[in-house]
Amino acid sequence: MWLSVLDLAKKHPGDTVCFISANVHDFGDREGNNLHPYLQNETEQLGLDVRYFRSLNHFNAVHANHLNFLDEQWLSTNIDWEFLNLSVLEGVRGIHCGYYFETFERNIVRDYNGILNYDPLQAKYDQSISMFNVGCKAPDEFDVWMSLGGTAIVEYLLDDEHYNFVAVHFHTKVNVRIRDKIIIGYEANYYDENSGLSIEGACEILYFA
Repeated sequence: MWLSVLDLAKKHPGDTVCFISANVHDFGDREGNNLHPYLQNETEQLGLDVRYFRSLNHFNAVHANHLNFLDEQWLSTNIDWEFLNLSVLEGVRGIHCGYYFETFERNIVRDYNGILNYDPLQAKYDQSISMFNVGCKAPDEFDVWMSLGGTAIVEYLLDDEHYNFVAVHFHTKVNVRIRDKIIIGYEANYYDENSGLSIEGACEILYFA
């Protein structure tokens, strides 16, 4: 069983693996609150993070009660949206979503031929959180991955004289590190598999000559 726990931890380096077993004699320390010192030493030598719990009640007593504060309202209130918005435009400019362009071509009638060049001019989170999940790094320290969305104003170059502008939606994943109920770090991920642009509900297109 212990080898299976180690194999799981090796497959997820950097993550915490919670090992729950009532077999305190083989796996726990004298108090039954942590890994046996020999096993703890083995995980440290391998650079792995394995936490031992003698029962689900033990796990809940250590972790679950500490999560009571963490909900969508707490996140929305405590996230520094101004700080996130400082880099959101650069991130949105990196999104290259084939589905978006296909949808654009189906929904937008263009009178001009040629390559469709585009550039997001503005982007801002709308402070909504569509979903999130929580990972425990240590007591009172959590990683929270959220799916955040917002609106971007995109300029399209139709030819040398004609442009159109459209407001589109974007979404991406953002991670926050929380320690002692304080957000201490942010990481935004605009990779194609986690991000996208959407023309659904886009504003009316304006043409300028």
